[in-house]
This record gives sequence, C-alpha cells and structure tokens, in this order.
Amino acid sequence: MKPGLEKQTEIYCRHMERLTGIPCYPVDLEDREGQAKPLCELCRVCEGVRGGLCDGWQEVRAGCMEAFRWSNFYMFLCHSGLLMVCTFITDKGGRPVGGITTGPICAGTMDDNLQLVASHQLRETISAQPCYNMEQIQGLAEILNAISVSLSESVHHPSAKYFTDQQSYVNQEYAKHIRALAGGDIYLYPIALERKLRLAINNRDRETSMVLLNQMLAYIYTSNNYDLKRIRVRAWELLTVLSRAAADAGADFTELQLRNDDFRNQIFKCRSLEGLTSRISGILQLYLAAAFDLKKGGHGQIVRWVLEYVEAHYQEKIRLADIAEEVHLSAPYLCTVFKNGTGESISGCINRVRIEHARILLQDPSLSLVQVANLCGFDEQSYFTKIFRSYTGLSPRKYRQQK
Repeated sequence: MKPGLEKQTEIYCRHMERLTGIPCYPVDLEDREGQAKPLCELCRVCEGVRGGLCDGWQEVRAGCMEAFRWSNFYMFLCHSGLLMVCTFITDKGGRPVGGITTGPICAGTMDDNLQLVASHQLRETISAQPCYNMEQIQGLAEILNAISVSLSESVHHPSAKYFTDQQSYVNQEYAKHIRALAGGDIYLYPIALERKLRLAINNRDRETSMVLLNQMLAYIYTSNNYDLKRIRVRAWELLTVLSRAAADAGADFTELQLRNDDFRNQIFKCRSLEGLTSRISGILQLYLAAAFDLKKGGHGQIVRWVLEYVEAHYQEKIRLADIAEEVHLSAPYLCTVFKNGTGESISGCINRVRIEHARILLQDPSLSLVQVANLCGFDEQSYFTKIFRSYTGLSPRKYRQQK
C-alpha cells in the first residue's frame, strides 16, 4: 500500500481496537517482508505449541484476497479455532493492495472455544481473548467492510459496484412498473428470471447468480412499493426457493435447513433496503459456497460424513476420537479439514445440531427441560441452558414460553 493509505488504515484500525477490545491490523498485500513476525500473541504461543510457524500473516493475506474474490468481508478460523475477519482495499485500478483484519475472536461461549484445546498454555492465551456472539461479529464485519470501501481509491470497488448495479436495476424495474400501470397492464412476477437464477445456482455460476439476484430484488422492491415489511416476506420466499436450488447443485439440504432458521431471523431483523440487499447477497453467497464445497469431493465428502455422524449420534456422548476413527483420519487433521470446509469447529457443529433439535422438543409441553436436555445429548441442565442461550439469546424456559 502507499504510505498515506497505509497510515490512514492504521488510524482506523487503532480506533476499532479501542472500541472493541479486539486486535485490528492493516494488511499490506504488496509488502510481505514487513509483516514476517507472528501476527499476535496467540500466534506466538501457537507456534511454540505446534513447533512450527503459525503463518498468521499468510492466512490473513489469503483472507483479504478471499474477501476481494467474494466482494465482501471474509471470515475464517485460525489454527487455534478462533475467528478472524478480513476485508480488502483497492487502488485506483481496482486492484487489491491491502486490507484490514481483526481477531482472534472467540465466537459464542468460552467453553465452546476451549473444548478441543489440550495445551494448557494455549487455553490460558485463548481465555484472554474477547467473546462475542455471531450477531455482534456480523456487525463488526460490516463496519470493517464499510471502512475498507471508504479507504479504497477506486470507484470500481466491487462492493460499491454491486449496490450501483442494484440501484440501476431498481430504476429499470420502476420504469417498467410505471409503464404497466399507465397502460392498464398487470405487472407480472418474472418467473422466467427466477428460472434463470435457479439455473445459474445449479450451474454454480456466482457472477451470473449475483446479477440475476439483483434483478429479482429490483422487481420485489418496486412491486411492493418499497414497503420493507412486505419486501422482507417476499425476499424470504425467494431465498427459500434458492436454497432448494443450492441443494440441487450439491449443497447438503439438511445443513441448509438447519441454517435457514438463522437466515430467516437475519432477514426479518433488517431495518433498511440497503441492509436487506447486503444480507440477501451474503446468504446467496453462502448457498453457492455450500454447493461448491460439497461438489469438490474429497474434503467435501469428509465434511458430509461428519455431519451425518453428528446427526445420527447427537443424543449420545460424542467424542472427537470416535468421529476421527469413523472417517479414518487423525483427530487434529479432521478438525482442520472440517473447519476449512464449514467455517465452524466440530464441537460447534455438535452443539448447533443439538440446539436445533432442542428447539423442536421444547414445543412439546409434556417434556420437562431436563428431559429435553437429556434427549439432545446434554448431561447437565446448567450446561444445556448456557449453550442454548448462546445460540438463541434466550433460556430454554423463556424460549418455550415465547412459543
């Protein structure tokens, strides 16, 4: 990065670090020699425990390039299982020259993050890291992305281009709407466009999918007179159709169904059309990523086997060694493969599946809370309550009362 741009990026990073308590770093994609030392204290400890280079800077550079490829922020798990968030910054020619990364962050509860960590030194270091829920992390990532857009020297920043294109399609659809009303015609749902979008997803064509999604959203916005309440409903109906298309393209349908509850909550929490557009775009990217990852075979098949094993045994005590033996891999390597393939730890996956089943069982008033906990694989009621609250924001009792 140019010295002036790098200095301005450093200033924003220090502001974010003071506000959040999370380490925040500028990333120079052009100067590798200047960022050779360990990224953070956790990297240093991790190097000592693993007996080799942690490659923290290499990973965040790759994360910034992934953010550029996705035209959005990018999250990944470091070697110790903690979350990192990356964004990208472009020069006048639209080329990625830098970025911002923040982390490491404990996602969820500290118990979740420590569950599979054997090293006492690593456990102590991880315990000192801040914990945030995914809604907070999502907000932090969007703020970092906005900062990166403002720092980019190119007006052709892909994130900005996405919204520029989206507004262009809205204007075109609005003109069609007005012409239809003036001529007494019916402004029909673009079913042919929806078919093209589903076909693009089935073909795992990201670029075409995003263009067609923009056009579909433009129709939804104009046909519902920009009424956010009605638009959220129509948008969710569209995403339900698209999730099925992603499943047809190779994504695991059960996994999509489990995540769709969270996606639905995100859609209905949006308070602006800009926020809604960004969220829908992000969800479609996740659908496409699921289709890509599970079509690759190899590691994708291993991920599928782990998900099937967890689904079949969530009521029992699940040991990492048992899963590793089932898929014929060492436990450490299995953890790395699963994190790279899904973005979550195996322990996080187990807890998520158990909580999804607990949500269903809590709707049965004949079952006590202790029974629900036991049926979902939790031996202790207090631990069940703690994990349930970390995923839903409510205790099991309050969740049941609201339903």
